[in-house]
Amino acid sequence: MSVGNEQDTVYVEPKKSGAGKWLLFGGCGCLFLILLVCGGGGYWFYGTFYKPLYDEMNGTVALLESSEVVQEKVGEPVTVVMSNQPRQESNEVLEVDYEVSGPTGNGTVVVRFRFDPASFTWTRDDMYLEFEGEQINVDPDAETPELDLEGIPEL
Repeated sequence: MSVGNEQDTVYVEPKKSGAGKWLLFGGCGCLFLILLVCGGGGYWFYGTFYKPLYDEMNGTVALLESSEVVQEKVGEPVTVVMSNQPRQESNEVLEVDYEVSGPTGNGTVVVRFRFDPASFTWTRDDMYLEFEGEQINVDPDAETPELDLEGIPEL
């Protein structure tokens, strides 16, 4: 019996299993799906709750810039800047201050937004200008009370 030469011996690597590759792809795929679901949920939450509020707040800026009452008090052109983060008065009411300024003065407009949980909408509830110690209603949607002139003699 002859012993073979070491140089004649062929080493064959064992075949690798594909399990590691599948674990890597499976783990990354699950992570991708989790991020996709969380991102979609966050986008839905933003679109349902916050975007309507920000749209209403931006509409208020445009409304204040064109308000005749504000223009009369602070002059034209009117500059409107949101002065701070909204303050939450309750679960359904948010209060936002806007600094308005013009050539003849400056003031603060306080706006209250109300959330309707049934329709998921924000509406402007109250809007008034604080200017030189007085509060002036600048909400164009506010109803002005009708005066009862019955019983008052004419002059």
